[in-house]
Amino acid sequence: MQYLLAILIGIIGGAAIGFQVPLSNITGQRLGPLSSVFLVHFSGAILSVIILAISGGENISEWRSIALYPIIAGALGIVIISSFIFTIPRIGTTGALGLAIAVQLIIGMVVDHFGLFEVTLRPMNLPRLGGVLLLLAGAWIILRN
Repeated sequence: MQYLLAILIGIIGGAAIGFQVPLSNITGQRLGPLSSVFLVHFSGAILSVIILAISGGENISEWRSIALYPIIAGALGIVIISSFIFTIPRIGTTGALGLAIAVQLIIGMVVDHFGLFEVTLRPMNLPRLGGVLLLLAGAWIILRN
């Protein structure tokens, strides 16, 4: 049951990315990439504060115990949103998402294989590698046409 819940939440997250990318592109094209990043993160911060206030704050008081390097995840939002704002007008939303997903899977496979960033070690194997290669082929086909 937990596995199915994880898949469902993954689908919801994927759908959110699918909608966030073209929506961020709208503000990025009209206002510029950094303005778009600011608005996306600002609205996310406001919603997070509301949810944290309602839920009792989770473990936010422990923020000092986190190493500095994971906090760059928020800064990567500048790269992510800016890259989509640049690529969508040139290769389309499907091409931009396909390329990004293919690269995410490669990075994910490396992170899993070596157990980087405190994730559970999941060694690379032929079926997983084959799946990523198929997705790369799909991204290539999308970008070709």
